[in-house]
Amino acid sequence: MTLTWVAITGVSYHLQVSTNSNFTSTLLVNDSTLTVASYQATALASNTTYYWRVRAKNTAGYGSFSSSFSFSTAAARTVTSPGVTFPANPTASTDYRLVSFPGSSSLTASQVLTGFQNTDWRLFRDNGAAVPNHLSELTASSLLTVGEGFWLLNKGTLGFSRSTTMPQVASDGTVTINVRSGWNIIGNPFDVDVPWSSIIASNGLASTAQLSSYTGTGGFQSATTLEPFKGYYCNLSTSTLKIPYPFPALRVAPSEIPPIDWKLQLVLQTDINSDSENYLGIAPTAKIDLDELDQPKPPLMFDQGFLYFSRPFWDARYGRFNSDFRPAVGDGQVWEFEISVPRRSFISLRIKGVEDVPPNYEVILLSESNTTPIDLRKKQTLAFQAIAERMRFKLVIGPRSFAEDQSKALLPTSFELGQNYPNPFNPSTAISYKIPHDAMVRVDVLSILGQHVETLADGHHAPGVYTVVWNAMEAARISSSGVYFYRLVVDGKVVRMKKMTLLK
Repeated sequence: MTLTWVAITGVSYHLQVSTNSNFTSTLLVNDSTLTVASYQATALASNTTYYWRVRAKNTAGYGSFSSSFSFSTAAARTVTSPGVTFPANPTASTDYRLVSFPGSSSLTASQVLTGFQNTDWRLFRDNGAAVPNHLSELTASSLLTVGEGFWLLNKGTLGFSRSTTMPQVASDGTVTINVRSGWNIIGNPFDVDVPWSSIIASNGLASTAQLSSYTGTGGFQSATTLEPFKGYYCNLSTSTLKIPYPFPALRVAPSEIPPIDWKLQLVLQTDINSDSENYLGIAPTAKIDLDELDQPKPPLMFDQGFLYFSRPFWDARYGRFNSDFRPAVGDGQVWEFEISVPRRSFISLRIKGVEDVPPNYEVILLSESNTTPIDLRKKQTLAFQAIAERMRFKLVIGPRSFAEDQSKALLPTSFELGQNYPNPFNPSTAISYKIPHDAMVRVDVLSILGQHVETLADGHHAPGVYTVVWNAMEAARISSSGVYFYRLVVDGKVVRMKKMTLLK
């Protein structure tokens, strides 16, 4: 609770705070050393009326005390969370949930979670470091700061019921929580919903500032309300954030979002999660560079796959965005994006909204690992095996001549044989190679003694980039661990050869 009074030049102040209007009982505050006209009263009891008065002192001595003022603290009340459901035996990264705990004081993990760490629950906070080092695991004695959110994995349903007081609001009706520049997981310090639009207004944030909630399936979605007991990701550039109590007079209507001519939604599905909040498009007020429609992408958990627009020149702290809008197509636009699949699983990519792109433009997808352009007007869903942990793509929109030029630019100019990945491997590995013109091509695997083990490709190849997978367990002759060679043979001549290591 902040106490303030009219400032006087050249004086100090003597403040008294008591639970007795006559100030005859024990004084909570009796401070005669104050030099500013305000005081932050802490350690206040709940459901209690306090009285305070102040007097000034100059070289002539003390003046008279002011009239007494009073304020009352709220009564403690039982706060009960809706049940947060977890699997009986959670193991996958998609089983985590973003949570927070309301109240006026911080709690330890053991006060809100039952059982034992690693056996019954695991709890992480986002420490602000770069992915993948952004999560720090907490213990039973870790303090859960008011207004902070956490990643939680818990056995069964989590219920929370505790008698607590709500935070004291300042004169502007807000509670200030500590944050940092960059990504934060925040929580609602109150036990009632707080509109995100009110937080935007109280802090002077951009109208398009995004609050992201976890979907529970490995992705994020935009949220409009800060609900109690839930955690949310937001990207900030300040060290504090004001959370306004939702008094009716403080509710603020959502700001108008800039108009959008059309947009495409890029949806990634892996074997364990879905990442769907990814957009590109055209908006009249957008810029070629960073603008308010270009939203940073929250970091995901551990081994989950995600799609993002890599733009380190927009934000050196993180550089990953889930949207990229441009002002116009003009002579043509190329959107570069990446897909990260740590598990290298089978994935699908779906492009929604192609029908909204003006019909005089081509809409094609290009991959650095496959030079064959994909006409997205004919096919919007692609399914394929992730051959690397990170894959790069280009989505091209523009006149036919522009799209053709972009496709030709990907064609190889020389024969190349890539290093297999992973290496060492067990039992399978991917091998990529590039062919600059029509040719008869063969890819062989040889033992360390030069003996033929298996042929992975054999036949006519058009210009392009190709990938083959060798599974040593399915080889014609059983392959033992050790060093192997693989070679690229073009029109009967060996043009490239490399080695790889099989571990068993």
